[in-house]
Amino acid sequence: MFQCGCDWPWAGLDSKCNFYTAYAEHKCPWCVSMRTGMLSTGIAIIAGVCAAMAELRLLTGQQAITKIMLRTLFGIIAFLLMATLTSGIAALRQDYPLGIGGYIIAVKALNLSNGG
Repeated sequence: MFQCGCDWPWAGLDSKCNFYTAYAEHKCPWCVSMRTGMLSTGIAIIAGVCAAMAELRLLTGQQAITKIMLRTLFGIIAFLLMATLTSGIAALRQDYPLGIGGYIIAVKALNLSNGG
């Protein structure tokens, strides 16, 4: 997300993050601020769990496997959306120009140059 070297927990998590590189010009927003990283991932996990647990009233007559698949899909989508949103906020607040932050900063600059 930040092009910093962080990965999924089973793939090393922050072991290759640019936060640990002394000469890195820009450091990962989640690793620089542990509070921001924990809050962002925590919100994403909670959103995913809540979406997966939500009542599927529209599917009352469907088979159980369909409900399980849809709940899993909704949970994954909610997790990814919330992780993207919170990482974008973290990157924007810390002026991080790599990964998602680069896109957000470019859009922000474009809006400012258009008078918005």
